[in-house]
Amino acid sequence: MSLVSLLRKGRYLYMDPHLPTIHEQILDPRTVKVNVTGVMSDMVETHDTSTDAFADFRRIPAAVPPFPMMWLEGRYENSHLSYGYLLNRRTVSEISVSVCLEHEAQCGLNLFWFLLHLDTDGRLDGVTHSLPEADDNEGHRLLLVVSVLSVLLSLARMNCRNVTLRQTSSAQQRKRGKKPPSKPPATVWHEIVISSVPKSRSTSNTRTWGSDDSIIRLHRVRGHFEDYSQGKGLFGKIKGVFWMPDHERGSKSAGEVIGSYRLESDRNKRGGHL
Repeated sequence: MSLVSLLRKGRYLYMDPHLPTIHEQILDPRTVKVNVTGVMSDMVETHDTSTDAFADFRRIPAAVPPFPMMWLEGRYENSHLSYGYLLNRRTVSEISVSVCLEHEAQCGLNLFWFLLHLDTDGRLDGVTHSLPEADDNEGHRLLLVVSVLSVLLSLARMNCRNVTLRQTSSAQQRKRGKKPPSKPPATVWHEIVISSVPKSRSTSNTRTWGSDDSIIRLHRVRGHFEDYSQGKGLFGKIKGVFWMPDHERGSKSAGEVIGSYRLESDRNKRGGHL
């Protein structure tokens, strides 16, 4: 059951009673609700959440929310709990985020909040947060880093040129039918859809030079952003940031590469703090 469904059933509690109430904002039909489970699952594999510095996140493309008020909800890979993020686009350079999560079959609201400060290009410039002991408590530090990264990656993917937000089929069906007058309006969910994948040189199966190794061995390419916003652009004419989903490259006839990746988690090998 989604966190929004728990809210609609009145099954919620405020984790921090000192923070402003937000359940009405979440349920407000004007708040655009997006399922970001796909982004959260990709993140577990493609990003190192052991980093102690947000500076690494500044490479993530523009993360300006496309709507003033948004609710992002999903589950991380191998997790049985749902996480939710209420976004308030205060200005183009400041986004307020309230973190919520599933807690004992209830929607736990206002676990903590953080502010994303964006530069003129829409990239992360800094983070302010209310989470206590984030510098010293490993659990708090990880929760903060994962939350910030989830929001940044979700927004960056939504802003990609080859990505659209689409209402889910169930939401479209409910919209066509007649709603019982005694029930509140149904929640409309959106999903992130990759509309097209450009065939750039990086997705080609062959190299551009005529050497003996011109055929690339079959290997897996993890999902990533490709930025063609500068210079001549893609194919010399198309400018923008594109999302390239997980795919295979190369020819099996030339061999196969099976990669393995390990995320460094030794704090002694990391410098700085959040």
